[in-house]
Amino acid sequence: MSKRTLGDHLARDLPPTKRHSPSPSPAPVDRLRPELITSTSTIQVAQPQLPRRTLTSTSRPGLTEDENILPHADPAARSSLPSDAAHRGRNITRTCNAGPKCFRIANVPSSWNKDTLLAALKTVDPFIEDQNPELSLYPCLDSTRTQTALLNWSTCTEYFDCLKRNDFNCVQIKDEILVIDSHFYDLTPLNSPEGEIIADVVAVTGLAGHAFSTWKSRHTRHMWLKDFLPMDIKNIRIMTYGYDSSLIEFERNDMRLVDYKRNFIQQLENSRRMVMDRPIIFLGHSLGGILVLQTLVESNRNPHHKSILDSTRGIFFFGTPHQGLRTNELEEMVDVDSGGQRQNLIMQLKDGSEFLENQKEDLIPIWEGFKRNVVSFYETVKIPSDNIARDGEDIPIVQRFSAQLFLPSECRVPVGKNHWDMVKFASPVDATYQTVVNHMRSCLTRDLTETIALSLIYKVKPEHFLKLLSVVDQEKHKSTISTSDCDQPEFYWVYRNHDFTEWSAGEVPVLWLSGPTECKLDQVSSNIIRLEMDAPSETQHFVLYFFCSTVRERSSAIAFTHTFLHQFVCCLPQNKQRAVLTAFLLSLHDCILFRKRQLNEEVSFSNEALKEILYASNDRDLWDALKKALDTEFEISLSIIVDGLDRVKEHKAEFIRELDAFIKHLLKRPWQPKAFLTSRPQDEIKEILDGLLCIEHDKERKDCLNTLRFNNTRYGKISEEYKDSLQWFWNHEKYHAWSCSDTSELLLIDGKPGSGKCTLTKYFKHNLLEREPLAKQSIVASFFYSYREGELQMDHSNMLRCILYDVLEHNETFFFHFQPYYRQALQHGTKFQWPYNSLKKILQSITGDHPVEARFYFIIDAMDSVPKRPGQAGFA
Repeated sequence: MSKRTLGDHLARDLPPTKRHSPSPSPAPVDRLRPELITSTSTIQVAQPQLPRRTLTSTSRPGLTEDENILPHADPAARSSLPSDAAHRGRNITRTCNAGPKCFRIANVPSSWNKDTLLAALKTVDPFIEDQNPELSLYPCLDSTRTQTALLNWSTCTEYFDCLKRNDFNCVQIKDEILVIDSHFYDLTPLNSPEGEIIADVVAVTGLAGHAFSTWKSRHTRHMWLKDFLPMDIKNIRIMTYGYDSSLIEFERNDMRLVDYKRNFIQQLENSRRMVMDRPIIFLGHSLGGILVLQTLVESNRNPHHKSILDSTRGIFFFGTPHQGLRTNELEEMVDVDSGGQRQNLIMQLKDGSEFLENQKEDLIPIWEGFKRNVVSFYETVKIPSDNIARDGEDIPIVQRFSAQLFLPSECRVPVGKNHWDMVKFASPVDATYQTVVNHMRSCLTRDLTETIALSLIYKVKPEHFLKLLSVVDQEKHKSTISTSDCDQPEFYWVYRNHDFTEWSAGEVPVLWLSGPTECKLDQVSSNIIRLEMDAPSETQHFVLYFFCSTVRERSSAIAFTHTFLHQFVCCLPQNKQRAVLTAFLLSLHDCILFRKRQLNEEVSFSNEALKEILYASNDRDLWDALKKALDTEFEISLSIIVDGLDRVKEHKAEFIRELDAFIKHLLKRPWQPKAFLTSRPQDEIKEILDGLLCIEHDKERKDCLNTLRFNNTRYGKISEEYKDSLQWFWNHEKYHAWSCSDTSELLLIDGKPGSGKCTLTKYFKHNLLEREPLAKQSIVASFFYSYREGELQMDHSNMLRCILYDVLEHNETFFFHFQPYYRQALQHGTKFQWPYNSLKKILQSITGDHPVEARFYFIIDAMDSVPKRPGQAGFA
């Protein structure tokens, strides 16, 4: 007997695509030919001479409903196969008796029972009852109006035998249209749970597999997911997922792994749209495990699908090639002339492939926070050499090291079967099946008390639970604070600051305000809350705020998380409140269970489970739970204001770190939130929040002043006036008119060289504040040119620097005029230099565009002694 390839071995689990048998006695056409409607293909029932049960099978790799065809075939027929055909795994035909076959019937009206459906099917196939098929009827996964039926045969009738395997066959019976197929693509329900459903169990088949037959016994009709599991674990909804991953007839389907993933996610969300937070347990065989992992990676990456990862309670891997698999035989089975995505798919699963290495990297953040069961089953029986390899080598399809993730919490289970039989359990006493059940129970509940807790969580009543929270009334505290006004000069350092303008416009997400007590930061925070509440928004917008000074005796983390959760839930419509609270409580529940199991402590909850969960949680649990809660409504835009970080009394550094991580987590939302933080200047806080955009009171102004500072040496060398010799100046007619003017006026003192103009100017500056009452509320700035003191003392830029320095030193509210030009100058190299035009524009701005009226005295001496300079002409 010649050796057979892997493709030959896989072929034994495949259905025929055409069936021919000796003709029975003719039957009337009108009895055997129903009214058919085209869906993806046109269905034709044969002419009166119907085909007998002789079948012709085109071999395809994978596990399907006709899994017993090849084992019962004539051994001589096996050995007589052409060697090349056996090697290539295609164009192989066999003749044998038809084996078991299962059909899926969708769109069954919800009002029908099994008898109604069977009677309807008899109208199109009168011989159906003769074969005594097993008929199961289950609620549709994504609709309450229809059901899905499974029709399981030992030997199917000729009518069903003629239905095309890979198409949806639409059959009209009176006013109803039933959709019949045997490929089981997408999700298929496998049970009808009674009572409230506590979890979804989703089984995903592997490469070239079949969503039903992969899990079905070879020797009986029993399919353990349908027949055993619902009896052992109550109140779970079981479904299987199938997809076209055949390696041979792939020219009809060019789907890639990313397409499988996207479709799987969509099907999951369709079936769970009303129960997005319901726990999920995944079972993945072979490639099915990879598909599950890709789904979790996408869920972690995309907030729109985050509920899948958050709801995952356990993953069962059966022969999943995490490290790759042997692909030599698989590569030979794919038609080299057609190429396409199947070759790429196989290469992705090859030992050491870039795809699998990237997947390991993508899974790192998931495993770090994954507090659920991971169970990896690996095969220990090799495929016999006469069934697989031409060279006579016995091999496992997936090596045991490849079938393990090597996670610290992973449970690894050897299975004494080969790759395909490891998921086929013939009875409920099968040892591997019992292991699956025990671990699955552990995923859902460790004991009855946990079930009570989960039940209370899913039924939580918002109006009752909110009363359990340790909420600090922030609105009451805010009402005691005087609100700052954006037009008050004392707050210009905030509201006129360029960074605040950018934050307010949403150009930067986080702004930290740091200043001493006299800066009245709580007034700023109170006003920011008002501004954000009044701001227009393209989407639903919530403002959450917290004053750290309101925390007296309790933990700041408890007060903050409880208060934020309360604010968020109260902003939501009632129909969305429960989902948020359920996500919050489930996260706390999971954290508590994980911690107790790590310590081997008993888990116990009473009818007061919600309160027990709430107050058994540590600070880290609460922060994580708040993230999960807010993630349930990620389409809402948020503004977060936290005032007085320095006022946190206990575990200040830890609180600020968690707050920082919380804000960074929220930044991943589609609508990026805005966060506004305040504190007094403290090195500890500065170290933690380093990297955030910060407005530190007066720091930038002082830095700017240092760049404007210029030593005007001429002033100190001008001689003092002779005693009372210049008193006349104050009574001069022109001076009096100038000083009393309500408009901007220029007073020019003209005289011959050596006549004492410089002495008079110095005298005027020195006595101005004393002699002029208006000057006491004004800003006095001066510069004294001198050609004797060198080039720097004759430069107009230095004159402007001195004038502007005096202005900014006298009144910090003018800094917003300087800020953009100062930052622009900072960007031009390591050596700072003020451009002349920037200085000139600043002077024009402060004298013409300042929002509050101000009086200036600009005293400039000896302008006639300075020559004109390029680029500075026309200044006077």
